[in-house]
Amino acid sequence: MAMKFVDGALRTQPDEPEESRPITVTQADIDGGRAKDCSECPIALAAKRAYPDSDVIVGIAAIIVTDHDRGSRVYDLPEAASLFICHFDDHLPVEPFTFTAIAYP
Repeated sequence: MAMKFVDGALRTQPDEPEESRPITVTQADIDGGRAKDCSECPIALAAKRAYPDSDVIVGIAAIIVTDHDRGSRVYDLPEAASLFICHFDDHLPVEPFTFTAIAYP
């Protein structure tokens, strides 16, 4: 919640949704990531750089980002990121890539 001036008075208002942002999975993320580990997979490692000072959990369709000030936020994963997770978890070859985590409305 944020404090904002509305009609000349200071009022509490919900935070505006955080915008979507790009997440880059590097070769180092792939090399250091753990299969079937929602907080240490390559996408989680990359997301932790994009959302510093937050806890990150990655599922097959979304990223949940939690911090002490703002609580939890959900970001949808594009299909390419979901396929990456499936391939990585099945020990199939994957390559570095960038995707955009889409803020859940």
